[in-house]
Amino acid sequence: MASLIHTNRFSNAILPASKDETPPSPTAPPSTAARRSRRRLIFDSSFRVKKEVESIDEDEDDSPSGQMDESADDMAEQQERAEGGPYVTLVVCPVSLMNQWQDELKRSARKKTLNTMVYHGNARGVGLDEALDPDNPNRVDVVITSYGVLTSEHAKWSENQTKKKVKSFETVSLFTYDFLRIILDEAHHIKSRSTHAAKACYAVEAERRWCVTGTPIQNRLEDLHSLLCFLRLEPWGTYSFFRSFITVPFQNKDSSAIDVVQFILQSCLLRREKDMRDKDGRFIVELPEKTVELAELEFSNVERKLYDELYLKTKSKFNEYSRAGAVGKNYGRIFSMLMKLRQAALHPLLVKTDGTDDDPEDNDDEDVDKSSQLNIKEMRAQFASGGSDFKSQAFQTFIASLKAGQHAECPVCFDEMEEPALLPCGHSGCKTCLLDCIQLHSDQGEDGLCPVCQEPVKEEDIMEVQRRPRTKLDMKTNGDADWKLVKNDFKSSTKMDALIKRLKQIKEKDPKFKALVFSHFTSFLDLIEAILERYGFRFLRLDGSMNVAARQVAVKEFSQPSNEPVIFLLSVKAGGVGINLTSANYVFMMDLWWNSSVESQAIDRCHRIGQTRPVHVVKFIISHTIENRIIKIQDRKTAIVNSSLGGGSQEGTANLELMFSD
Repeated sequence: MASLIHTNRFSNAILPASKDETPPSPTAPPSTAARRSRRRLIFDSSFRVKKEVESIDEDEDDSPSGQMDESADDMAEQQERAEGGPYVTLVVCPVSLMNQWQDELKRSARKKTLNTMVYHGNARGVGLDEALDPDNPNRVDVVITSYGVLTSEHAKWSENQTKKKVKSFETVSLFTYDFLRIILDEAHHIKSRSTHAAKACYAVEAERRWCVTGTPIQNRLEDLHSLLCFLRLEPWGTYSFFRSFITVPFQNKDSSAIDVVQFILQSCLLRREKDMRDKDGRFIVELPEKTVELAELEFSNVERKLYDELYLKTKSKFNEYSRAGAVGKNYGRIFSMLMKLRQAALHPLLVKTDGTDDDPEDNDDEDVDKSSQLNIKEMRAQFASGGSDFKSQAFQTFIASLKAGQHAECPVCFDEMEEPALLPCGHSGCKTCLLDCIQLHSDQGEDGLCPVCQEPVKEEDIMEVQRRPRTKLDMKTNGDADWKLVKNDFKSSTKMDALIKRLKQIKEKDPKFKALVFSHFTSFLDLIEAILERYGFRFLRLDGSMNVAARQVAVKEFSQPSNEPVIFLLSVKAGGVGINLTSANYVFMMDLWWNSSVESQAIDRCHRIGQTRPVHVVKFIISHTIENRIIKIQDRKTAIVNSSLGGGSQEGTANLELMFSD
C-alpha cells in the first residue's frame, strides 16, 4: 500500500499539463475547478490498473456528480473548505498503527520524495494549513491520523455547521480540506453506520476512497453496507436500498440475493489471501507453516462449582426473557451476563457479583436471586484461599490472642509482629520475615520451609492478617472490628496454570523464545502479569490505556534481541491489528471472541511477511462451558462470510439460544 501511494505520487509529479488546461497565474492560486480538473487528469493518466482495483480503493465515479462538481460558493455556504493540495492522501487508522504507516511510507519512498505528517495530539492543528498549502515546496503528501481524532474534529465541525458559525472554528481541522484520497485502514472500525466514527469518515471530502480491511464482514451482512456507504457506491450506499435488496432477502434465504452481493463485491473488491497462488501455482506470499492447537482444559472443583452456579443463574434469566418475548429488548443485559461467564472461564476473581460494573439494573431487579450472588461471593473467597476455610481453627486462635492483647513474637526476628501473617500449617510471623525466609531457600535451589515446623511452604501460601478499621456503628455498639486474611498472592486459575506449563516447556527447548499472549480482558492481563513475575518470566505489555509513544516503545523493545524468554501481553483490541511482531513465533489466545476473524488478525501479528520460523498457536478453552458454544458461533459466522448467507436479528437470537442449550 505504501509503495502504491509513493508510485502514484511520483507519477503525478512528472505528468505534463494538458493542452486544454489553462496555466494558472504565477501570482494567483489556481481556481477550485482548475485544481479538480488537474487532479482528475492526473488520475486518468497515471493510475493504470484493473477496473476491480479502481473500484475498491478509490470510488471517485460513484459519488453523485453534483457533489463532486460542487461550486466554490456552495462549499463556502456549508463550510469554508480549502483544497488540501493536489496529491494529499489522508490515512485513517488505529492509534497503534500511525507510526507504522509513517515508517512504511518512508521505507517505500525514494529519499525526499514523500513527506508525511502524523496528525495526533493536543497541538495537532498547529501548522496544518501551511503543511497542506499546495504552493509550499515542502508540503505534506500524506497525513496520518486516528479514528478518534477524526471523530473528535467531526463533532466540533458538525456543531459549527449546525450553528452556521463557520468563522468560529478555533483552529483548522481535517474537515477544512478536500483530499485527493482517503484510506481507511482496519476499515471495519466503521462497520456500524450509526457510530460517530462512521459518520466522521463519511463526511471527509476526497476524490477517491479506499477501504483496507481483512474483515469487511465481521458479524452480519450490514457491516458491508457501511463500507459501501463510505465509498459512495450508489445505490448500495443507501441503507434503505441495501436492506430491501440484500438484508431482507438474505434473512429469508432468498438465493437470488447471493448473486446481487457477489456482483457488488466483484466490482469493488480486491481480495488477497495467504493461500492464493499465482499463475505458476506458487503461493503469492511464502510464509512458514502455522499450526493451531485447540487445548481443552478441565476446571478445578472450586472453579467448576462457581461457574455452574453462575451459569444456572444466567440461564434462568435468559429463559425468563425468552418466555416474555423480550430477548431483543435485553440484548445489553444478556451480553453482560455472558461476559461474566467468559470471565469465569478465565479466573473466578474476575467475576463481579454486585451488579455495579456490568449490569447496574440488576441491583433493583426483584427477580435477581440474591442468595445466588452471595453463594458466588463465598465461592470466590474460597477459591482465593486455595479452597481452604478462612475461619480455620488456627485463624480463630490467632485472632483471639490479638483481641486479648497478646502480641505474638515473630519466630524469625524475635520481635513483635508488625505485619502478622499466617502459614497453612498454622504458624505465624512477620510477613516480611516469612518472605525473606522462603526467598533464602529459593536462592539455594530448595523449597521454602516454615521456620517453626519445617513444613514446605510457597510464597503464595502466606496469608496476611489485616484489621478493618472500626466504623461509627462499631463504636456505638462497642463492637469489635473484623479481622480478615489476605493472601500474599492470588491463586492461579486453570488457564493460567496451563499457560505457565506451556511456557516452561518451550523454555526447555528454546531459552530465547518470544511469545504473544492475547486476551480481551485487561483485568486478566493484570493477573497474568503477577503469575509471570512469580515464575520469573520477563514480559512487556500493550493495551488501550497506553499512549502512542508507550505502545511504540513496547513494540520496539519486544523486537530487540534477547538472551531470555520475553512474553508480550496484548489486549486483542489494541494489539490485535496492524502491528508487526514477527520476532515472536508462539501465540497463546487465552479467551475467545464471537468472530474467529478477530482472532485470526491477532495471530497474524507474527504470521506475516518477515516471519522466518514456524508459528505455533494455542487456543485455551475450558470444556463444558460457554467457550464450547462460542466455537460453534464462530463456525456460523465464518459460514456467513464465506457464503454470504444469514445475518440480522434472527441469527443473533439463534446464537443466544445456542448459548443456553443443553
